[in-house]
Amino acid sequence: MLQYLRRLTCNYRFFQNSKKIYVLMFHKVNDLNSTYYPGVPIKTFEQLMQFVKQNFTVIHFKEIPDFVENKLKKPLLIITFDDGMDDIRTHVFDYMELNQLKYTINIDTKILIDGKPQYFIQIYDILNHNSKPISYLDDRYMEHPIQISGEKPAKVESAFTNVLSRLKKHEKEDFIARMQQEFGVLQPNYTKVLTKEWIAAQKDNPLIEFGSHSHSHPVFSTLSNDEIIAEITESKQIIEHILDKKVTIFAYPNGIGNSQSDQLLRQVGYEYILYTQDKLNIKATNKFYYRMNMYHASLERAILQMLGILSEIRKVKQKLWN
Repeated sequence: MLQYLRRLTCNYRFFQNSKKIYVLMFHKVNDLNSTYYPGVPIKTFEQLMQFVKQNFTVIHFKEIPDFVENKLKKPLLIITFDDGMDDIRTHVFDYMELNQLKYTINIDTKILIDGKPQYFIQIYDILNHNSKPISYLDDRYMEHPIQISGEKPAKVESAFTNVLSRLKKHEKEDFIARMQQEFGVLQPNYTKVLTKEWIAAQKDNPLIEFGSHSHSHPVFSTLSNDEIIAEITESKQIIEHILDKKVTIFAYPNGIGNSQSDQLLRQVGYEYILYTQDKLNIKATNKFYYRMNMYHASLERAILQMLGILSEIRKVKQKLWN
């Protein structure tokens, strides 16, 4: 099966279209086998990177203009990481250095200040530590309980993220503290995140470019214009201070933005705006880019995702269920 997929990919005309850019989005890379917010297995990630190295020209966003008019034998591809997980340092960095592969790290800067992962990841960490409860209700912030099922983790993740997206900072912290107590996880082993010191040490690394992922990873559709400006400005300033260089890339939290927030991003100096949607990009004109979410446990499924086959399968399933 794997050999067939590799041959299909190498010979598939759409895949080889020189006018397209593939942008991949990763979060975690590890072998922890977590139910909620799992990482791509290390071996799968390394196999996929070898596949990418053989079949694509891997570049940074800032290099796109250099390739606009060029006719290449291999299509363009950009590798990105969101959320600033320490997996990048422990399981990605050495491999990318060895293979001289370029990549982009998008940081939501609150993690650099408090040393903790994003609020929604703290929730997932608590769930991973205690899978016994079958439902959860905090009647201060929720009208209905969330059914907790390891068989449908994405649905559970989405439900908790929706609750958090409606809360203010102090309410989110209060919600998480109550959940820790209710689940009996008083000292959770939170997912480790990157540090200011590590990021500063990479400021001259030619393989890494940094972008912003906001400051506190809110859902932008819930924010006012003033709140959006505060999020995107604070994050930009913090990263630029660490790197002593301009930051021109912005990856939307949850991959969702709109024309109004795009305009605000342009106003504060971002040039490359990244959405999450499993489709390819036309090479080079407007600097809006869609990314394919890579979370798969096998190389075969990752390649199917890149070919757009998995998204088509999901569409068919939705039609059948509806």
